[in-house]
Order: sequence, then C-alpha cells, then structure tokens
Amino acid sequence: MPNFKNTNAMDPIDTQEIIEQYLNGTLSDEQKDAVDARLETDHAFRAELELHRQLQEEFDDPKKLQLRDALHDLMQNPPPISPIKSWLTRASVLVMILFVAVLSWRNCNQAPTSQNVPNLPNEPDAPLPIQNGTNSTPPGTNKELQQRKPMAMATDPRFLPSPRFKSRNDIRSSSNLKANFLRPGPDTDFPIINGKVKLEFQGSATATADTSTYPLVLFIYDNQPDSDPLLELKLQVEFSSENPDLWLFNVEKLISLQRGLYYFTLETIETADLFHIGEFTVGARQ
Repeated sequence: MPNFKNTNAMDPIDTQEIIEQYLNGTLSDEQKDAVDARLETDHAFRAELELHRQLQEEFDDPKKLQLRDALHDLMQNPPPISPIKSWLTRASVLVMILFVAVLSWRNCNQAPTSQNVPNLPNEPDAPLPIQNGTNSTPPGTNKELQQRKPMAMATDPRFLPSPRFKSRNDIRSSSNLKANFLRPGPDTDFPIINGKVKLEFQGSATATADTSTYPLVLFIYDNQPDSDPLLELKLQVEFSSENPDLWLFNVEKLISLQRGLYYFTLETIETADLFHIGEFTVGARQ
C-alpha cells in the first residue's frame, strides 16, 4: 500500500499505482488531497500524471487496456537479462558509434573536387599602366586576376586579351593629360539585360583650355586585332567644384553588345590626343 503521507518519497511503482487510482477516482478524500498538494509543487509528478491521463484516454479500447496491463506487469517483473545478451547489446552500440565517427571523420577530411568547389567571380584582366596616365595597376595584380578567371572565360576567344591594346605600341600621348575612371573599373562586368547593355563611364580628367561643350571623346573597341571603333561617345564635362583643374564626366549609353572583352580609349577632340586606355567585359558572369 503506498504511503500517502510522504508522496515525494515514493518509488516508481507506488507512484504509478497512486496515479492510476487518482485517475480512476478510487482514492479517499484525504489521499486525493495529498496528491493534489504534490501536483502543485512537483512538476515531474504532474507531467507523469498528465502522460498517464493521455494514455488512459488512448487505451479506452479493451484490447489496448490488455496491452497496457501486460506492459505494466512487465515493468513490475522484468525478465532477467543474461550477461551474454547484455554484453552483445553493449558491443553493438559501440560498433555503431565507431562507424558513425569514422564516416564523420572521412567527410570532414575529404579533399575538395571540381564538383564541390564554387567558381570564383569572373573578373577580366586589370588594365596595364599607360604612359603619362594615372590608371596604373600594382605589380602582380594582372597575374592574380588572370588566375581567378574561370576556365570558360580564359579559353573563349571573345575574352582573350588584344595584343593591339596590351602592347601599347601604337599608343602615344603628346601631353600630360591624365584620367581617372571610377566606372568602369579594372574588374567591371556589364550584364546583358533583354539583349541590351547599359554602359556607364564616370570619372575625371585634366582640364585643358578647350571651352567646347564636348571636349573629350570615348571610342569603344572589341578584342579583335584590327577592328574599327564600335562606338564613338562624346563626353559632356563640367569643372570640379573642389579642383578647377579637373573635368568631371558621367555618361550612360544603352547599346547592343555580345559577350566578350572590350577596350575603350579616351582622347581630346580638339587635338586628338589619346591619353587613356581601359577595358571592361560584357556578360562574363552570365
């Protein structure tokens, strides 16, 4: 018979018997009050009682009740476990743990392959420094960018560098004019959207005595050795409020271009003095 005067000290079998009597309504008023008092302070006991209540609702079926009684008898009188079965059970668990550990170790130390290494960003070669220009590139930058280019871009003839512009043999500047382009930069790639490319040229250049509205002109070329300009774009400039010796320009142009590497040159209209060469790509990341 369970000790209702000290319900907290009951063993699991007594606790289960009390819960069943409590749920079946067979406890006396004094016993019921003792259980209610414990429910207010013992959260584990309250959770166990609620579990039994749910099980009791679930096992309303007579067949389920028989199963519950059989399980109850098994818990009260568990069959003895032989030492051999106990040892085999523990050995099986140990083998499973070792197997999972080996699999985890192999996954963590697996060498990366071409299937699980993400592609690096597609970036064209950085432009080489120009004589009498400001668009210089630190040593090694061109090589580093070339190493980071994807294989498809490195082998596609549309993205191969043009010897005509890389050698700079036909480039001569007769003045000390300089230009600095904020856009496009060395790694700028213009996307193709609905068959069109929105080009943007923004930067500054040394101001001259030329007072015309469009003193500078941009020529855009593809990477073919002897191609003519694809586009001639006159730049409208304004004087910098911080430095009156600088022209500022910002122009956009919507044009149809194919994927590939392109070059642009900047020169004065009045004297046809070419003093800057840059490059950009179109659709390299598409």
